[in-house]
Amino acid sequence: MKRLIAKSMLAACLVLVPALVMAADTVVPAATKEDKASVPAVPPVTAKPSKIGSIDITYIGTESDYGVSLKAQLSENKNKLEVKILAERKKLDTLKASIESKIATYTPKQREAKSKEFQKKVESFQSLVRDSEESLMKEQESETGKIFSLIEKTVSEYGKANDFAVISIKKNILYTGSGTDVQDLTSIILKAVNDAWKNK
Repeated sequence: MKRLIAKSMLAACLVLVPALVMAADTVVPAATKEDKASVPAVPPVTAKPSKIGSIDITYIGTESDYGVSLKAQLSENKNKLEVKILAERKKLDTLKASIESKIATYTPKQREAKSKEFQKKVESFQSLVRDSEESLMKEQESETGKIFSLIEKTVSEYGKANDFAVISIKKNILYTGSGTDVQDLTSIILKAVNDAWKNK
C-alpha cells in the first residue's frame, strides 16, 4: 500500500516538474528603478455621479389630466348606477307594501305565489347591485392600468433621453450615497404624461 502511494506521489511530481519549469521560463522580470521612472503617471479618473430620478406616481396618476378625467368619468358612471339601483329599490319597496296591504285577503296558495314573486325580485335586485359594483371596479382597474402604463412609458422614454441610471417611485428610496445625483422628476413627468395623453 505504501509503495502504491509513493508511486502515485512520484507520478504527480513528474507531471508537475515540467509545468513548473515552463512557468519559471515565462516569469516577467521585476521592473527596475529606471523602468519605473520612464512610465508617465496616470491621472485619477473621477467617476461621473449616477443620475437617479424619483417620482410620486400616485400624485401623477390622480392629478394628471388623464387621472382627473378618469375620476370624473367613474363618478358619473357611479351616479348613473346609483340612480338605477335606487329606482329598482323603490319598485321593490312598493311591491312589498302592496303585498303586505293585501296579505290578509290572499289564500295560502296566493300568499306562497306572492312570496316567491317577491323573493325573485329581491334576488334580481341583489344581483343588480353586485353586478354594478363589479362593473365599476373592473372599469376602474382597467383605466388605472392604462394610466400607469402611460406613466411607465413616459418615464422610460425620459430616463433614456436624459441618461438616468434609475427612476424610482419616491417612497421606495430610503438612502442614496455621495456618488449619486438624485432628482425629483414628478412635475416633469406629470407635464410629459399630460402632453402624451393630449396627443393620443
